[in-house]
Amino acid sequence: MNTRPTRVLIIEGDSDDDALISSYLAPAPGSGENMVLAHASRLSTACQLLARQPFDAALLDLALPQTTGLDGLLKVTALKPSLPVIVLSGKRDESLAARALQLGAQDYFIKGSSDCLMLKRAVRYAIERKRLTTELEALLAADASPKLVLDSRNVVRFANPSVEPLLGRGPRELIDKPFGRDVPLRDSELVVPLAGARERRLRLHVSPIAWHGEPARLVSLADAAPRREPSPLESDPDDDLSVVEARNHFLSRISHELRNTLATMKTAAYCLKDDSEEKLTPSQAQMVDMISRNIDRQARIVENILDLARLRSGTLKIRLQQADASAIIADLAEEYRMSRGEHKLRVSVDGGLPSIACDPDLIAQVLRNLLDNAARYAKETIAISASRSDGGGITVSVTDDGSGIPEDRLGGLFTRFHRLDEPANGGARKGTGLGLAICREIIEGHHGRIRAENAAGSGARFSFELPLTAAPETPAARAPAEPGARSYLLHK
Repeated sequence: MNTRPTRVLIIEGDSDDDALISSYLAPAPGSGENMVLAHASRLSTACQLLARQPFDAALLDLALPQTTGLDGLLKVTALKPSLPVIVLSGKRDESLAARALQLGAQDYFIKGSSDCLMLKRAVRYAIERKRLTTELEALLAADASPKLVLDSRNVVRFANPSVEPLLGRGPRELIDKPFGRDVPLRDSELVVPLAGARERRLRLHVSPIAWHGEPARLVSLADAAPRREPSPLESDPDDDLSVVEARNHFLSRISHELRNTLATMKTAAYCLKDDSEEKLTPSQAQMVDMISRNIDRQARIVENILDLARLRSGTLKIRLQQADASAIIADLAEEYRMSRGEHKLRVSVDGGLPSIACDPDLIAQVLRNLLDNAARYAKETIAISASRSDGGGITVSVTDDGSGIPEDRLGGLFTRFHRLDEPANGGARKGTGLGLAICREIIEGHHGRIRAENAAGSGARFSFELPLTAAPETPAARAPAEPGARSYLLHK
């Protein structure tokens, strides 16, 4: 049984109203309810409390000192977007109530009305409704297929990032604005306006849902234009397009479900390990460590599946900026040392490397996948090197000291679901067959090249080359490289 108290912040400028609201939230005799109340008479005090303490819900008076209208609600929701807020007002104003709900309030009460007798129940419902909505938002935001939530007035209340390639506008440009075309209540096709006086015909799949307690529609979007031919990563030559679409949708949905479950398990394992009151025995601690390692491995598998789904749908967007490759490599080396560290890691970076136009996060993901692959086969040492390439760009290599790759298997390493036999040295982390395929897709998206070969002596070397081009977007986000070459060794 969960005995944790429900923590509620009452933001009320009138002491009498504060006392009355507190009486509405008082536990019924013998109910076993446990609600802890905190009080703030000014918005500034409330913001300080919210910054220092966790709360499950807030009750907000709209007539606070030095606060006008819905300004208080906007500040509270900006500070704590996931906090359920119930708005209180001294006057009945239906338009104000509707606007408060549009801005994220969970409910609206008139102080002194008989409805306030239901305030305690409204707090419980608001907490649960906000939790469900937050989970739904997270699921929709990570979905590879474009999705919108429209209210009864055809105003966009939510849009996931996947809508931008289709509509030419991202969530910031869509949310809280009319969609632009009346969306039918059933599945249909609709021509919608795009930027530059262009239009696009879309297929719409419409489902009724509740959004922040109000009736709404979840709209899934798809281009109604003829389908493009899939890339080699998207499907096998013999795959029917409808089968590919169904498989991609299944992979995306099941991956999200697995990720949520794994996060819960990881938290539980962390709490067991961090238990300061009841010490674990050595064998119990060893089992908890084993659980954590396997959860991490499953999480990597899930992330690879999600990346593959995004690559197939075209929603994995490359955002170029000028970046320092040596800084990216240094960050990944430190990350490897802190998270794994079971092998020695040698890093060698030539001095004077040019700044390159790339997506630093995606290049870091390529290095992370190559390091993870090398760690499965290395005996003692993994080496990362970076140098200027003959074409004027840079070449980055990750080399292990394992037994190498059979010559007849080199050609298929970057195809999806291609796996070598598990290493004879008992490498514990099995691969998914997706990491190298994702690397190839990202590097080719940068107009670069990636290859695998057997290193001189023993082991395998994976190298990728990135061209030297000017970035069309943001300026350099990392410090420039040191003028001299850098070489260092990170131990176990």
